[in-house]
Amino acid sequence: MKRFLFLVITALVLTACVGTGTERTEHSQYEEQVIENLLYDFDYLMLFMEENSPLIGPIERRLGIDFREEMLHIRSRITVENIDFGNATTLEEMERVAAQFFYDDILMDITMTTMSLGHLAPTSEESLIDHFARVQRYLLEDETSLLGYLFYEMYQDPVLARFYNLDDLCLETHGRGAFDKDNITTAILVEGEVAYVSVASFMNSIEMDGDVLRPFFEEIQDFDHLIIDVRGNLGGFMNHFTYLFMATLSDDVQVVSYPEFFRRTDPVLEHVEAYIDSSRLHNGFIGTFRPAADFFRENPMPHMHSADRALLDYVVEWELFIEPSEENIPFNGEIWLLVDHWSASASENAAIYSMSSGFATVVGYETIGVLGAMTVSIPLPHTGILFRVDFGFMPDEDGFSQEEFGVQPQHLVPFGDDILDYVLDMIMEGG
Repeated sequence: MKRFLFLVITALVLTACVGTGTERTEHSQYEEQVIENLLYDFDYLMLFMEENSPLIGPIERRLGIDFREEMLHIRSRITVENIDFGNATTLEEMERVAAQFFYDDILMDITMTTMSLGHLAPTSEESLIDHFARVQRYLLEDETSLLGYLFYEMYQDPVLARFYNLDDLCLETHGRGAFDKDNITTAILVEGEVAYVSVASFMNSIEMDGDVLRPFFEEIQDFDHLIIDVRGNLGGFMNHFTYLFMATLSDDVQVVSYPEFFRRTDPVLEHVEAYIDSSRLHNGFIGTFRPAADFFRENPMPHMHSADRALLDYVVEWELFIEPSEENIPFNGEIWLLVDHWSASASENAAIYSMSSGFATVVGYETIGVLGAMTVSIPLPHTGILFRVDFGFMPDEDGFSQEEFGVQPQHLVPFGDDILDYVLDMIMEGG
């Protein structure tokens, strides 16, 4: 009897050991596959950026880094040891854990290393909802919208749907957006003379902000000066500024024009065609497409970096006609726009639009250099994460890369001086 029990126990122990060994082998194989997939996605993203974006050079010069070296350092952290798989045992569970690690630790590190220049960043769930809402709006407004269909097809990717849980996510046509009742701050700095409005973000509800701004604009319509403050405003939707400020405060058509350059690759050309079509249909832009060499013969842009110029194959010359809104409240005084190092994206475009059209005089520090250029969000093959990459290059009229140097205001305030005090001094001294 004892011999029988011993044999049974021995058999059970051996079976358990074999089972554990098999599970470990299977688990190790899953780990290897997961790491291989993450490395593939990383290399896929790097290749896409190197082949399609003209902004790596400006980013390197702006930050004083070697882009490839920094990316290889980040890549080296994609290891099994750096991923806490916890209780994940199946391949699907481990892939979900690994994808979240890739988003939180690897892709966000790219964003931090580059300071989000070129809008290099993974797409969050909130941004995804707002982006999808815009795609839906494009298609509802015009079912032939190329950009709408181009982006809509992207949402059919099953891997993307899995990472963002699209089955459980409420992708409403109006989007989630931000609804901050304190987004707009207004003040009268000098009674009857100087009014002030600050905009914390261009991501907020246009309707909500309009309800705050319209009565204020009516109150200060006859003032001599209006200061619009977008310092620290990290951007959002450009139509926020054009509609609520430029179209509302003007009684005349305003014309904005600037060139945007890009490279000759199939993904870029496909998106440029879609952007020209979409900007005409939805935003009132007219885009004239032609070879960059032709543009440079007419506009030498002497200060453009030679390495940047060598990458630029085509240009779109944008022209936007901003009509006064039906409920406009014309302001006949002088308008000032304040910017600083943390004015980004749509806030930088607000400065460009203001200087191009003469809508406002721009005062402050040079901006951060994350312009609202043409952009693409690519779904990574294995994780399904969307990663944004700008492919438009927007220099100033002399050729200086505004991604490298930021947007230069018309009145550059000495660093450390208070920008609001500076413009108030200008006003009191008669400009």
